[in-house]
Amino acid sequence: MNYYEHHLGDYLRDTAHLSMVEDGAYRRLLDTYYVKEAPLPLELRDVFRLVRAGSKPERDAVTVVLREFFLETPEGWRHKRCDAEIARFQDKQAKARRSAEARWSAHQTQSGGNANASGSAMRTHSEGNAPRARPQAPDTSHQTPDTNPPEQSAGEICRRMRAAGMASVNPSSPKLRALLDAGMTADELLAATDDAVKGGKGFAWVLATAEGRRRDAATAPLPARRTPAPAPAPEPGWVTERRERIAEAAPYAVARPRSTPQPADEVIDAPTTPRIA
Repeated sequence: MNYYEHHLGDYLRDTAHLSMVEDGAYRRLLDTYYVKEAPLPLELRDVFRLVRAGSKPERDAVTVVLREFFLETPEGWRHKRCDAEIARFQDKQAKARRSAEARWSAHQTQSGGNANASGSAMRTHSEGNAPRARPQAPDTSHQTPDTNPPEQSAGEICRRMRAAGMASVNPSSPKLRALLDAGMTADELLAATDDAVKGGKGFAWVLATAEGRRRDAATAPLPARRTPAPAPAPEPGWVTERRERIAEAAPYAVARPRSTPQPADEVIDAPTTPRIA
């Protein structure tokens, strides 16, 4: 079951004496009962695991609620109100299925009759245009519509969460459907589910964690982009022309020998001859 009626007046009248921990344990037991559509296991340790009762106060609360509101039977711990709601739901499903099958059979029969009478229908055009009855889908007004693709539907995601070890899930959760409508993917929810199973967290923690991670990813600053180096300025035309000329003349260049330095003029000191007047 993905939905059940919760009568606040009846519930508050019957549970007003429970502590906060016992009230939470009772709600988890009810949710597990409706999801499984079957009695709870007889072994208390199996029940503790289903409702994620890890501490001693939580296990004591589960034991108190089981003994007060549930009946121990060979099939397991039964709950009278839950059994009545599940039976009503399954009966409604069966009636809707039979009604749909009957309408589909009538449609198939009428389609075959129209095919056999195609000749007469062509002669009497007005009779041939009679509208055909179409099969109607089962009544699902008691369920919340899911417009997501099959692999992204709340029911399929919850099934995969249970397979990953999450004991209690709620495909009808408004929070879950709001996240899916906002673009939340199954991979994001299953990643949070793995962390929840390892840490002993519940379904509500998975939704809050997945939402927080998506919000953090959306607000994370983008990595700084490196500014590319500017392209070098183009070479002036005269420089290009000069380099080309040098390259063309290079094969014909001849190394010139170094010039030998000339010796300095030799100076001869001559004795000074006295001049005769």
